[in-house]
Amino acid sequence: MVKFIRQGVYFTEEGLVKQSQAFMTSDKKARAVQNTMTHALLSGYVRGEQLALPVGRVAMGGEEAKNVFLTAEALGLAQSFLPCAVVASAWDDFDFLLSAAKKWGVTLLADGAGEAYVREQFVSPGEIVLGTQYFPCGALGALHIVDDEGAVLRALLGAPYLSAAPQTVGVCLKGKLRKGVGPTDVALAIIRALKGPDTLGGKLLEVFGPGLAGLSMESRSLIDGWLRRTGCFATLWAADERTKEYMEEHGRGEHFRPHSPKKPAYYDLGISVDLSRIEPMLAVWPAVFSVREAAEDPAACGLCAEGETPLFTNLFIGGMSGTYENLAEAAEIVRGKQLPAGLVFSASALSPSVEKALIENGYAAALLTAGVTAGGGNARAGLTASDGRIVAGGVILDARTLAHIAACGGTLCSALGLSYNRRLKKYAFDGAVYASRAFAGTPDLAAPLDHAHGTSPLPAMGPLPESLDLKIAAFEDPLCGDGEECGAPLSAKAEGETEEEGTMSAFGVLYTDHAEGAEWGQAIWLRANGYRAVLAKEFSEKLLIHLADWGILPLGLERADLQAGDRLVLSDLRAAVAGGGGRIAAKVFSAGRPREIFLTLPALPEAERGYLLCGSRVTALRSAQK
Repeated sequence: MVKFIRQGVYFTEEGLVKQSQAFMTSDKKARAVQNTMTHALLSGYVRGEQLALPVGRVAMGGEEAKNVFLTAEALGLAQSFLPCAVVASAWDDFDFLLSAAKKWGVTLLADGAGEAYVREQFVSPGEIVLGTQYFPCGALGALHIVDDEGAVLRALLGAPYLSAAPQTVGVCLKGKLRKGVGPTDVALAIIRALKGPDTLGGKLLEVFGPGLAGLSMESRSLIDGWLRRTGCFATLWAADERTKEYMEEHGRGEHFRPHSPKKPAYYDLGISVDLSRIEPMLAVWPAVFSVREAAEDPAACGLCAEGETPLFTNLFIGGMSGTYENLAEAAEIVRGKQLPAGLVFSASALSPSVEKALIENGYAAALLTAGVTAGGGNARAGLTASDGRIVAGGVILDARTLAHIAACGGTLCSALGLSYNRRLKKYAFDGAVYASRAFAGTPDLAAPLDHAHGTSPLPAMGPLPESLDLKIAAFEDPLCGDGEECGAPLSAKAEGETEEEGTMSAFGVLYTDHAEGAEWGQAIWLRANGYRAVLAKEFSEKLLIHLADWGILPLGLERADLQAGDRLVLSDLRAAVAGGGGRIAAKVFSAGRPREIFLTLPALPEAERGYLLCGSRVTALRSAQK
C-alpha cells in the first residue's frame, strides 16, 4: 500500500529503488540529484548553504494580512506589492482590508471563495508562492512555502525568501484507486506509513509517478492539502497533461509549464504509494487506522469504550474536501436513500462554482432529497466525523466512506467495492462567480486606510528606555490562543508611565509555540497593547527574533516567583542590550519589601539588538529611510 523508505532512493523505470540496491557511482548520483524537479526549480538560487528564493506571489489569510498592512502603514510604504491575494473570513476587519487592497493593489476575496480562487485563478505551475497559511496549490506544480507575516512583508517588498536547502522526499505514485476509495484515504495512508503527522519537518516532497495520470486535479489538491500535515517545508507535484487541461478549463492555459523528474532522479528519502492497494482509512487524530480495523475493534481505535458500538450522529463534508467530485460521488452513494432523523449529514461546496455545477448536474438535489443539509452542521451529541476538517474529539474519513456511513444509518462501514454510479457528469468551471467575491485593487498609494471599525494604527514605538518600572497587574496569557493552556503567566504595567512604555508579561511555565507562523502576529498584538517585555524559562529562536522585531525584551527567568501587585524595576537596559546579553539585575518590590533577582537577556544577532534599542524593526527601518 505505502512504503516509507528511510534512506536515499533513485526514481527509475522500476519506481523507487533504495540507494543501497542501485549501485550508483558518486558521479552518477550527482547527476541524478540534478534530475529532480527541486533542482530544476531552485538550483539557480543557491547562495552558499542557503536558498535565496524569488517569491512570485503571496497568499494570506485576513488576520495575518491585517498585521502586514498595519506594519506597512507604520513604515509609510509608498510602493506597490507583488501579486497578492488575501482570503478574508467573515470575522476579519473587511473594511480595513478593502482599503488596503485599494491602496497597495491587492486582490481581496470574500469568505467562501478564497481557497478555490488561489488555485483556480491565481497560481501557476513553476511559481514560488509564499503565504501565512496553506492553500492547496502544490498540486499545480507550484512551490508553496508557509511562513509568518514578517517573511511575507519582506517578500512583498521584493526581498528574496531565505531558507536552508531542504532535503528532498520522492513520493512515487503507481496504480489506480479502487471504487469507494478517495483522496483523503491516500493522504491518511501516507501519514500512517510515516508513523503520524509532523514527521517530515523541513523537507520538500516531490510527487510524481505513473499513478498521477489516474488522479484528477481535485484529488491531487486534496491529497496535497493533507500532505502539509507531515510538517514538510513544501510540496512540488509534477505538472502533466491533466494539469494542462485544468489550466485550460480555468481560462489560463497560457500559464501552463510542464515539469517532471528525469530518470534516474535521486532523493534523500522515499515514499512509494500503490494506489490500487489503498483502502478506506480513518483517523482519530493523530492516530490513523483502516476502516476495516476500526470496524473490527472500534474500542482499540479510540472510537468508543470496550463493548460499545460506535454510532455516527454528525457527519460533515466541507472545507478543502468540498470538491465537485467528492460531493457528486457522495450524492450517488446516498441517491434514493433516506437518512434517519437522528443523523445530521451536512455538506458544503468548496467554491460558488462547485456549488453551481452541483445544482446544474442534479447532485445537489440528490443530496437534499436524501436528507443532507447544505452548509456546515452544528455539533450534536455522539460521535462526529468529518472529511477535510479536524474536529476536536472527531474522526476524519473520506467523503465516500462518510456518505456510505450516512446511508447505513450511522454505522461504521467501508465504501470499498460499494455499488454506485461513479461516472460523474463533467464539471464546468464558471469564473463569473468571482465577479462579486473578488476585488482586484489598482494601486493608489495615496489612499488612506480605513480604521473606522476597530482596527487601530500601530502605536508610536520609541526607543528602549534605560530603565523600566513594572507592576505585576493580573494573571493572563497574551501569547497563547485557540484554547491552549500555558500555565499561569503574569502581566505587569509600569508605574507612572504610559501603557506603551511599560507593560510586560511574565510566564511561570516553559513557553512553547502553539501555532505555526503565528508568533509574529502575536508579537504585534503585544506591542500594540503596550507590552514591552516577556519573561519565560526558555525562548524559541524564532520567537526571540519576533519579539526583537517589535522592541519587546525577551528576559529569561528560571522561577516565576512573582505575584500580582509586585513591582519589577529594571535598570541599565540599553547597555545590557548593546553588550550582547547576559545577566540583568532587577529589584522586586513585594508588599513593599525589596529583593533582588537576576534575569537573563539571551544572545541576539546585531540586527535584532538594534531593533530592541530603536524600539522596533519598523522604527529602525523608518530611521534608515531618512
